[in-house]
Amino acid sequence: MRRVGEVVVIACRGTIVGGPEAEELQRVTGKLLPLEPHIVLDGSEVTFIDSAGVGVLVRLLHRTRGASGDLKLCCLPRRVAEVLRITRLDGLFDVHATQEAAIAAFYQPSGPTDARQQLGGSILCVEDSPDLLAYVCSVLRAAGYRVLPCSNLSDATVLLKVSSPRAIVVGAGGRERLESVHKAAAILELPAGLGACDPAEASSALLLLVRGLIGEPAAGNMTT
Repeated sequence: MRRVGEVVVIACRGTIVGGPEAEELQRVTGKLLPLEPHIVLDGSEVTFIDSAGVGVLVRLLHRTRGASGDLKLCCLPRRVAEVLRITRLDGLFDVHATQEAAIAAFYQPSGPTDARQQLGGSILCVEDSPDLLAYVCSVLRAAGYRVLPCSNLSDATVLLKVSSPRAIVVGAGGRERLESVHKAAAILELPAGLGACDPAEASSALLLLVRGLIGEPAAGNMTT
């Protein structure tokens, strides 16, 4: 399981059948809801799914949508896709060929009447340390910015294709690569050793740099 912005990608391996396997999938997803209802389920390594397993997916779909999110499936093996087709449930799920396409679909509303909250943020934060990423995002959110967190540069390039952040805050050494992908956004590279600095001093310095880069957060755009 990994997070790509506001989307959680869960890679399943083995079987999705009634019993312990289904219970484990429900346990994992249950910890995400209702705060993280935007889920991509990668089924590339699923070898078998039975009726109870399909029921688990249907329940998960309804639970995510009930939490104002969605469930998208991707990389389904032919056998699993055939099960959904035979049960006439293939039209119920939003199925994609790749993880990239499934993630991107969350940032592209299905139409003008799509009432779900559109994902995205004014600042994309990219940092491979989960602790430092959590700290930076928390500081920026507390200051009123909408933040799109990401833990690695590869996933960041996917998010940059489907969202338009005003600025990118990236860990030490990541500026050059992101500049080659997205030339429009302002980029702030975090100072090396930021995680070891005094939190109060570091937060003040960070906000000073961000405000100098893009200014104060817009009214009504306080949190994600």
